[in-house]
Amino acid sequence: GCSSLGFKYENGEGVPLDRARAAELYNRACEGGDAGGCLWLGILHKYGRGVSQDQNRAAELFERACVGGDADGCWSLGYMYKNGEGLPLDQARAAELYERACEGGSASGCTGLALMYANGDGMPLNRARAAELYHRACEGDDPLACNNLGLLYDDGHGVGQDQVRAAELFHRACEGGNTPGCFNLGNLYHKGEGVRQDRARAAELYERACESDNMSGCFNLGNQFRDGEGVRQDHARAAELYKRACDGDNMDGCYSLGLSYYRGHGVRQEKSVAASLFRKACRNGDQEACELLETLDWR
Repeated sequence: GCSSLGFKYENGEGVPLDRARAAELYNRACEGGDAGGCLWLGILHKYGRGVSQDQNRAAELFERACVGGDADGCWSLGYMYKNGEGLPLDQARAAELYERACEGGSASGCTGLALMYANGDGMPLNRARAAELYHRACEGDDPLACNNLGLLYDDGHGVGQDQVRAAELFHRACEGGNTPGCFNLGNLYHKGEGVRQDRARAAELYERACESDNMSGCFNLGNQFRDGEGVRQDHARAAELYKRACDGDNMDGCYSLGLSYYRGHGVRQEKSVAASLFRKACRNGDQEACELLETLDWR
């Protein structure tokens, strides 16, 4: 139908990429009663792809999709209410829509509602309920839900602590493309919690996270190169990773890069650069960096 053809034009699958044409086809589908067409046209309007960006129009289309039985339309509308995007901020309405989406089979809807319960955000704090919803969403192949459920098992919040189960969930999240899942699995391998300790495997996972711009992954990988844990010790590589983390506003990275410059490990010793990095970390709440600025010999 028109929605399927629109999807091909939107993504350039077997036809030239043409999002304006995709929008026309989605509109035709939507007007013909295809709730999916309304959803996809709403997404184009939300992000301004092939049509003018128009949050109000997107919200209208998501509502039409939701009323027409498209669960992801309900989730998309709920997300706009949750974040005040083109609609008044309304947590209660967002929760209603997320629940409707979840009951209709939208994994994203279940995850959205779980986040509200897990954080006490617009809902009473209820991590046991969050765990139930994350489980449902994870089984629906939402890698974010798998990661977040893993965190609950890792910490024993809302469920009995079970780091073996946490590792399984982080693995599933990571393989599904969720970068924090890779980072969290790396932490378990590094510490030997829920899995057999394997620092080389931890390094692989931190590298995967770092390459996807997870700055904590870059920092932890830097530590492994500094200490020679699971990799050959390489202070220059450690400094490169600390710089990447610091440039991404990870203050642990700035602090550690400052130490590298102060000591001349992996970089030429430059105390002025070290001081600048410690000041950056200190300004952003790193108390150890503040203390080093006062106690180290800066001559």
